[in-house]
Amino acid sequence: ATLFRSVEDSLQRLKTDHVDLLLCPHGATSPAEVQIPEIFEAFEKLKQQGKVRFLGVSAHTDPAGVLKAALETGIYSMAMIAYNFLNRERVEPVIEEAHRRDFGVIAMKVAQAAFEPDGGSEPLPELAALLNQLVPGEMGLHQKAYRFALNNPNLSAVISNMVDEKMVKVNLPVAMS
Repeated sequence: ATLFRSVEDSLQRLKTDHVDLLLCPHGATSPAEVQIPEIFEAFEKLKQQGKVRFLGVSAHTDPAGVLKAALETGIYSMAMIAYNFLNRERVEPVIEEAHRRDFGVIAMKVAQAAFEPDGGSEPLPELAALLNQLVPGEMGLHQKAYRFALNNPNLSAVISNMVDEKMVKVNLPVAMS
């Protein structure tokens, strides 16, 4: 009932009768959270009603596990996951599998890995050195992190943090190159 109410409220706010994608759960923390029958039942009803076209999941933690579990269900169409130069070895094989299955993957939190865990703006020297090695050239660390993710041909999209005009001017050229 909560999911139906949430979708109805969203449709009203968006002034539309349907959405293409429903992320549920949003912020899954384990593979078990994407294998909940009640979500699948609600999605099927919403899909039959023409209110939702596709089901997706997002995951900040255990991105490889959550993505693999979502793929295995055969119900999800995409996942938005935390992917970066630090977790690449664990996550990239699953992203490759998703790509082979025509399953969309959006990378988020791509630049956070090089900076202080509490969301600080100071880069951690050893992580900055690794990122500089992976993406040489004259760019800031945020831009190098975005470039790293954009270089992965198996991703459908990369989310960039652009909260003000300055960030847009700095980050947009990375996506255009």
